[in-house]
Amino acid sequence: MSTSPSPRRLILTAGGLLAVGVAASLGLAACSGVDIAGPHGRESVAFRDMPTALKSDESFRLPALLPEDARDIRLRYDLQTTGAWFRFDSTGGITADYCRTADLSGDPDGDASWWPDDVPARGFECGNWKVFSADDHWYAWDARDTK
Repeated sequence: MSTSPSPRRLILTAGGLLAVGVAASLGLAACSGVDIAGPHGRESVAFRDMPTALKSDESFRLPALLPEDARDIRLRYDLQTTGAWFRFDSTGGITADYCRTADLSGDPDGDASWWPDDVPARGFECGNWKVFSADDHWYAWDARDTK
């Protein structure tokens, strides 16, 4: 009489253990809030002023066109595209020397509560950024992904 399991029984046992392991892993990922497909959606951050923003972990997201006196900086960004929108207040406005007046075409798709309902026809183009002033605030969006 043989005491070792048959090859068929070993394969069935190994397959069953693998299936249980995969199911358990997926179940744990779902329960823990881990998104196995990667990050998605949009995130928002806000900063009191430029020095605070530059010290943050999100400073790499801030475009160079933000003036030194920028305050009440609000940034919203997409986790899967280059989409980004921001608002700031500044006495002097944009001061970057690479900005030029331009038509503001394209849909900025800004969904933040602070984003205005309407975008003016004229504003500034600063590299990939479209910038305009409205209601005593400055707004900008990364135009690389706009329609």
